[in-house]
Amino acid sequence: MIELDDSSERGGVAALREIPCGSWELVCLAERSDRFGAAAAGSAPLVPMIHAIRLPRLAQNPSLAWTSKTTSFRGIDQMVHELSELTDYERRYVGMLDELSRAPEVEVLHEQRGPVEREVGDAAATLTLIAEEFPGVALDPTLDRCFLRFEAVSGHWGIERGDMYLTGEFSVRHLGAAMFATAEDLETEESTEFEAQLCEELRPFDEHPKGGGGTLAGLRIQPGVASPQVWFYNGTSSFYQLDLDYCEYLDALLVTKGTYGWQYLFADVDGRNMDFQFAAEGLRNMLRVFPEIFPDYDYEPFQARLAERLR
Repeated sequence: MIELDDSSERGGVAALREIPCGSWELVCLAERSDRFGAAAAGSAPLVPMIHAIRLPRLAQNPSLAWTSKTTSFRGIDQMVHELSELTDYERRYVGMLDELSRAPEVEVLHEQRGPVEREVGDAAATLTLIAEEFPGVALDPTLDRCFLRFEAVSGHWGIERGDMYLTGEFSVRHLGAAMFATAEDLETEESTEFEAQLCEELRPFDEHPKGGGGTLAGLRIQPGVASPQVWFYNGTSSFYQLDLDYCEYLDALLVTKGTYGWQYLFADVDGRNMDFQFAAEGLRNMLRVFPEIFPDYDYEPFQARLAERLR
C-alpha cells in the first residue's frame, strides 16, 4: 500500500511516503498530469511516478537502488527483477555509486546505473560475439569474474575541503560495445608509427567526458592475445601501458572511484613528468581523505605506488 502525503506538496509535485510493499520498498513521486501547466497544477489529477526502488534487507546490498524519473508503475516488476539478478561484481559497482552519494562531503555531479544489456549481456555471449566479429580474437573466459553487463555505469564527483578540491570520473561501457569503439581519432600528425598502430588497436572502455579533458583507458586488441594490454591516454598526446589487466583495472577503479590521474600509479612514468606532477597532487589528496570517507578499503598498495613514483 502507498499513501500520498499531501502535506509535502509543492509546485505541483506531491511526495509519497516510503512504505513497505511486499518484499521491497518504493520511494515515489506523484506528479500532476498537467506538469507543464503551472496554473492548472493544483486541479490536475496526480500521476504516480517511480522515483527509486530498494531491494529488501535480505539482499547482499540492502541499499541497492535504481532511480528513474520517468518510469511508471508498469515498469516496477521489470526493474525489481533486473536488480535482483545483478551479479556480485555488478553490485559492487552500484555499491560504489551508493558510497559516493551517501558521503556528506561528496558532491555527485553525475551518475548512471545501467541499464543492463539484455541482447548480448553476459560474458559468455559477449565473448562468443567478439570471437565471431573479430577473427583471431578469443578473450580469456576468466573475464567473467569482473564482467559488467551494464550498457554503461558512470559517476562524476567532487570533494571540497577548505582550499582543497578533489574530483574524479569514470564511465565504463559494456565490453561488447567497447569492442566496436575505436581510438583512431587520437592519432595526430606527430604520432609515431607505434602510436598510430596503437590507436587502431585500442578499444576505449573507460572514458571521462565530463571533466577528464579527453583521458581514457582502452584495451589493446590483437589477434591471439587472450588478455589484452590496458593503455591509458592522458588527454594530450601520451599513451601509457598500465601494469594492470582488465579485471585489475576495474578492481582498482572501485578503490580510486575514478580520481583523475589514478592510472599513473600503474604506469611507468617519470616523477618529473609535468602531467604526472599535476595529477600527483590529487592523488596525495585522495590518499589523505579517502581513508576517512571510505575506510573499508586497503590504500597501502596505492600509497606505495605513489611514493615510488615521487622518489
